[in-house]
Amino acid sequence: SLRNAVEMVLKGVDPPRAYIPSPPIPPDVRDATSIPSNKALLARAIKRVKARYSREASAARAQGVVMVEVTVSESGNVIEAKAVSGPELLREPAIQAAKQWEFSPAEAPAKGILVFTFATATHTTYRY
Repeated sequence: SLRNAVEMVLKGVDPPRAYIPSPPIPPDVRDATSIPSNKALLARAIKRVKARYSREASAARAQGVVMVEVTVSESGNVIEAKAVSGPELLREPAIQAAKQWEFSPAEAPAKGILVFTFATATHTTYRY
């Protein structure tokens, strides 16, 4: 209750934070991201960028999971990114974030899937 939270703050104790569940990750997305080559690519990530809501997506309170297929060059830069699933309003913000990711260098280009989860309750974007 609010009274309990206020009493906790007055005692110098942080009140529990409200839990806002993220939209569930569809099984096909979970399967695509759990293959060894994708896990290896994610392990090379040295810069991860969270997706930001566009004005349109925010106004529509759009939420969901967007899967972005990326091609990463030998130098570790994302050279191609395309959304392969997810709500239309959220695809472009996810693509723009994916293009800013950086990976450690490798001997050959690599492809993989990045997943961006949008939850409107806090207008915060979580990535899995």
